[in-house]
Formats: sequence, C-alpha cells, structure tokens
Amino acid sequence: MSAAPSFAQGNGLGAGLWFDIAPLATLSSRIAYTDSDAVGIDELARYFSRPAILSGGFSLAAGPFNAVMVLELQQDMGEMLKGGEITNLIVNRDFTGIIFSNNYPNAGYLEGKGDWWRASLGRRAINLGRGMGSLLLSGDNPRYDHATAGLSASLGKGSLDYDFLAVSVPRTSDAADDGKHLFYHRLGIEFPAFSLGFAEYNLSTGVDLDFQDFAPFLVYHHLFADGSNVMFHLDGEWRPAPVFRLYGETLMDDFQLGSEGTGSNPSAFGFSAGMQWKILDGRRMERPKHFRNDFRLAMVGKPLEGGLVLTLDGYWASTYLYRRSASSSGQAYYTRYFMQTDSAWHTIDSWFAYPLGPDRIVARAKLGYDFPGLALSGEARLSFLGNESGQWTYTTPADHEIDWLGPQEPITTRWDAALRAEIIIGRRSLATVSASLEKAEGEDPAISLSFGFVRRFGVGATP
Repeated sequence: MSAAPSFAQGNGLGAGLWFDIAPLATLSSRIAYTDSDAVGIDELARYFSRPAILSGGFSLAAGPFNAVMVLELQQDMGEMLKGGEITNLIVNRDFTGIIFSNNYPNAGYLEGKGDWWRASLGRRAINLGRGMGSLLLSGDNPRYDHATAGLSASLGKGSLDYDFLAVSVPRTSDAADDGKHLFYHRLGIEFPAFSLGFAEYNLSTGVDLDFQDFAPFLVYHHLFADGSNVMFHLDGEWRPAPVFRLYGETLMDDFQLGSEGTGSNPSAFGFSAGMQWKILDGRRMERPKHFRNDFRLAMVGKPLEGGLVLTLDGYWASTYLYRRSASSSGQAYYTRYFMQTDSAWHTIDSWFAYPLGPDRIVARAKLGYDFPGLALSGEARLSFLGNESGQWTYTTPADHEIDWLGPQEPITTRWDAALRAEIIIGRRSLATVSASLEKAEGEDPAISLSFGFVRRFGVGATP
C-alpha cells in the first residue's frame, strides 16, 4: 500500500550475512569539546550521521516477512567530540589506544507486508511526515523502539487505510518522567491524485499502562487524565501530475477559548507545508543498504525519487507546542547513550519532531540528482529560534492575548547547509564526499569536509 512505501515486499525465502568497512576522514573548524561540555541532540545527530568503521549483520526473508539486524563497531561519541571529529576509527582522541562504543545496535527489526496489511517491530528511525521531517515523529531522530501495524481496503478507485503505532522511550535512572510511551493511530484515504489523513497521538508519562493505551480504535481525546498529553494531527497531499506533489500537515495540542479561565493550557499549534517537483526524469541509484537512514521507516506519503528532484519544506511550531506547564514533565523524547570516555550514561533530550521543536520557524530545501551510478544532493536549512525554543516547560501565562504563535523575541537565526555525493565503485563499493556549514547568529561558523569509502563483503541476499 502506498501509505507505507518503505515496508518490505514479499520476496520468498532467503538469507544473507554481511559486513561493511567504512573508513571516514573529516576536516572541520568545529572546536573540540571539553570534559565540561554537555552533549545534546545536535551532537548525537551529528554522531549518527557518520558511518561506523565496521558494521555487519544478517537478513532473513520468508514470504511477506523480512528481518534485519545490524551490529556496529563504532568510535565512542565522547572521543569523536573531544578529538575534533577527524576520523571514525575506534581510537581515542590522541591515537594512543583503542576505544569504541558498546551501545546496542541502532537498527534491528522484523517487518512484513501483504496486499491488505503491514507491520514492523523492533528498532529503527521512523518518519510520519510527508516531507523531509514531521510535526509528529521525525526520521531525523536516530532510533525508536516501536511496534506498528496497518490495514488497507479498497474504497472506490482508492483505498481506506488504518495504522497504529506504539513507541517506547528508554528508561533512565534519575528522571521523574520515566515510563514514557507514544501511541499513534491514523485513518487515511488514498486516491491516485489526492490523499488525506486524520490522526491522534497520546504521549503518556510516568503512569502505568493499561489496555486502553493499546486499543487501536478508541478516541484518545478526554479518555485519559493526568500523565497523558493528546494531540490531533491532519495531513494531506495533492498530486496534480506524476512529477509534482503538494503536501501539508497541521498539529494541534491545545486551543484556548476566550471563555476559558487563565489557568487553562495556552494554544499550541504546528503548521507544515511543502512541495516536491521532479524536474528531470531518471532512475534511483541502487546500492546496498550501508547506512542507518537506509533502514528508516516512512509510514506516510509517496516521495518522488530518481532523476533531478527539488523539495521545499516549511515548518512553524508555536511557542507552547510540545511543552507542558511547569507542574508537568516536558514532552521530550530522550535516548540513553553510554560513553566510554567518562564511563557514564548520558540522557540526551529532544522532541519527537527533531530538528523541529517549540517556538520556531524552519525552512528547508533539498535538490537531489540520482542516476544509476551517482547520487548528488544539496540541502539548506534556515531556522528562526524564539527565546523559548529550548525550554520544555512553561509557567501558565495569565494574559489570553499573549502572542502564542511566536517565535518569542529575542529571535536567533541559524543557517545550515550541506552537499553530498555518493559514487558507486564496482558492485559493492561506494565512495562518499560531503561538505557542511553551520552558522548560528553570534557564533563562529563550523565548516566540515568529509571523505569516506564503503566496501561490502557478504554472502546470500544482503540488504
């Protein structure tokens, strides 16, 4: 079904074992971290954008089901940050010893797809948006432990689709909001030129789960009490021609009426719109799945691929979106990551929609050109970050007339740009070149240039 384009296709029986070697060298003007620097989601995302020096795994295919597990021998994140990010070798920052990450794999799942059903269970990145990101659940986060299932049935010339998703957030040893789970269900209609979806998600925090959390056909709104935050989501897409698509999303958490008391939650909305245009036709470059993003699950939308494709996205998240009052926990996604550098667990906070968050406007553009032996892409992002863009809780405002749309002044501007090339060398080898620029208002720019090479060794049916 088109609503779940990345689910596995039935491919009979088969199995494969493989391992990849992927050395990487980087020149960067970014200042190396010190022992006192805090590690945040941007650093974690930058770390996961680099391939592991060695990775391997297995794949199993049986009828409509496919299982994949990837194990990585990867440089420790602390050594990467404190060593200036010059290589992905499993060495310490001064190259005097070996040190590597001992975290669990970032991709390992079972998925399946038939004519009327689809399912996925395990750990992988997930994207619920129609564009490059999502107001709900973004594939830019490194991984989600999840279970999802969906059904489809014919409806005239299209189909009626229903999907259910549950995500569990890792427990920590010192967080007051442990026991955090996200439940999502969506009803969608798909036609050749038009699609529309209605969804709710419930983020439960610090409460015991019961059967109604897992009931796929309940209406979440007002079903739960404390420890629960329910949001409503609407997405749509119009495809007037095979080479062009327009899409949009709206997310609502709270809507404060003028008749409500000042103690009620302030209005919180998110808006997103974008377009994709295949300027020149072509075929998508076929290569082994070397990188973590290759295993990403995209549940909604049908992106244009192959040839020369332009994508434009815009996001606006109001001041109070993703946040709750100071008496409740913030609506943040987090991951636990063990760093050998200081022999400690780190809890790294974000929002499910990373790199989107509250109180900000983000515009993104991407131009990609794929043909059989080469893939080129350029991406730029401009962000306007409000004064409350990094805060998870708020004090309930007393004034109904507050500018809840934001961003709140003072506003910080940030620019990000990246260029990337992938070149196939032989049947199982790939060369990569990338360059990036990051510049926040009032800070020095960080410029990076990376050169990589990937070689796969395997037997059987490898991804």
